[in-house]
Amino acid sequence: MVRFAVLALVVTGVLGAACDPGSLYDGPVVGPDGGVSLCTPEVAPRGDGHHNPGMACMTAGCHRNGSGPAFTVAGTLYDRAHSGVPVAGGTIVVIDGDGKRVELATAQNGNFWTSEPLATPFLLKASQCPHDHPMISLSQDGDCNRSGCHGTTDIRVGLE
Repeated sequence: MVRFAVLALVVTGVLGAACDPGSLYDGPVVGPDGGVSLCTPEVAPRGDGHHNPGMACMTAGCHRNGSGPAFTVAGTLYDRAHSGVPVAGGTIVVIDGDGKRVELATAQNGNFWTSEPLATPFLLKASQCPHDHPMISLSQDGDCNRSGCHGTTDIRVGLE
């Protein structure tokens, strides 16, 4: 609940009367036992993820004006932000500056990506029950693995 309040304050304070990306939560998930949680259950992995988990796929010139398909948001999800292993079947929720919601399933190697046209800033969270980890700030760049964001020497995109 504290994370909810902090996230709401950050979004309200940063955006003010400007664009509002909305909420990362459509509502609680009710499990088969009637229990309620905010996390997203594990989903089917989105293929094998092809290559280069943890690499800055857009900044490296591959998926932003490079040889590969252009991505608007991409990265790798790990179980922990430090020394973690890639997570298959997790969900990355992206709310763009126009309020458009996109949910990205992670691949077998933890990679996630989209070519969907999206407007900055981005409000993001990583989720796979029992974990649910929203970013506490807005992102102006969808290259989640680049240095200075969640690159190889930085805190990784993680569930914990």
